[in-house]
Amino acid sequence: MQQSSVFTLLGRLGARARLSVQIISSKIRFAFQAAGVMFRLRSLGIGYTWRVILNQLKFTGLYALPFLTFVSAVSTALIIIQVLNQASKVGFEAIIGTVFVVALVRELGPLLTAVVVIGRSGTAIAAELSTNRVWEEITALETMGIDPLHYVVFPRFVGVTLATMCLVVYFDVVALIFGYVSARLTTGMTAGTFLRYIIDQFTMADFYVTGLKGFLFGTIISLLPAFHGLVVPGAPTDVPKATTRAVVECLALVFLVSGIVSAIFYY
Repeated sequence: MQQSSVFTLLGRLGARARLSVQIISSKIRFAFQAAGVMFRLRSLGIGYTWRVILNQLKFTGLYALPFLTFVSAVSTALIIIQVLNQASKVGFEAIIGTVFVVALVRELGPLLTAVVVIGRSGTAIAAELSTNRVWEEITALETMGIDPLHYVVFPRFVGVTLATMCLVVYFDVVALIFGYVSARLTTGMTAGTFLRYIIDQFTMADFYVTGLKGFLFGTIISLLPAFHGLVVPGAPTDVPKATTRAVVECLALVFLVSGIVSAIFYY
């Protein structure tokens, strides 16, 4: 009896593992297919694609600037003020350069930017495409011989990825400005001293990692919601479920990728 139960449990675990592998492989295949549209743009046409890319850049990048500015300013001010309040007691203000580069440029900047983009653009893409699938607009495109990957996925992939990379850099610029303001108000530190502390700690690896994380995060945030939106079963009640799954998976994968990239470059 116990042996039968063990075999039953192993069978269920194997079935779940096989299903998980199938789902993961389908997502990877979807990502490569979406990226492969780039090599077929000449035959597919790029007129409409550029318009959607520009609209996506505007929505993901430009419209996110006010809130991202607020997030960057508040998080930077809190970190700088707390660190300097403690460091100034022992005359070790130079640690502010290490804290700024390690905490903000390498880790929090890309992560907080990704969270903002997920909350705005990731949810919008998943909700929009799943609604289009439910109302059979995607099916209509396929019936007319129009590839949804070219028409609705690829422009969002390019727009969100480019916007995310730019937003990560923007976050760092805002953090630099408000970091100096916070240091000035806390200890009276001059701009030259503040910049020298940061430049001493900044390396080319930080520059590469910032760009790489922005690219990877943008890819994740654009393709995962698109995947969930396009494979929604068909009932209107499945739209919020698909959106929730997309957001949760984006957050988990973004944090995982961030840890992997940091481990590769810094450990």
